[in-house]
Amino acid sequence: GTTIPLRLIGDVFRQILAALQYSHDCGVVHRDVKPDNMFVTRDPNTRFVTSKLLDFGVALELAKPSREQRLVGDPRYIAPEQTEFGRFVDARADVYAAGMSLFEALANQHPWPDLLERFDPSALLHASRERPLPPLAPLLPDLPPELAAGLEAVVLKACAKRPDDRFETARAMQEALLVTLDPRMRP
Repeated sequence: GTTIPLRLIGDVFRQILAALQYSHDCGVVHRDVKPDNMFVTRDPNTRFVTSKLLDFGVALELAKPSREQRLVGDPRYIAPEQTEFGRFVDARADVYAAGMSLFEALANQHPWPDLLERFDPSALLHASRERPLPPLAPLLPDLPPELAAGLEAVVLKACAKRPDDRFETARAMQEALLVTLDPRMRP
């Protein structure tokens, strides 16, 4: 695959996380956040990038707290709590999936490429629950070490196994990412 410029990754994820926050503010959890559901276009005149989050087909209303009754989402990106029946799922499941997607965009590979060689959904679900993410910073050799470490910290927090250890909201993840990419953007 081709390497995506860091500035473009930052711009895309700024918009995707804003869309997720809007969705959550409207009381909807997407439950299938992944690169395939991120549509990115560039205006030919202004060169501005517009990113959209697609496919709310398995979305869940937050007003009706729900425990997972069936497996929903892509096994490559779903949060640990989505892999177990009867577990409570909220907006932090989307934060996890956004973190997995961000890892892939930055490293130009899925966190567990060995599990994708022969697509094994049950191994991916087990990895989501049990397997730590590999270190991201070593996969970013072209970046300054402090920037690579900062990006790794954002991804690790987004992809924490326990929802309580993740960013509380998509907005919090967005702010952490933007500050990491440009410390002058501190709120």
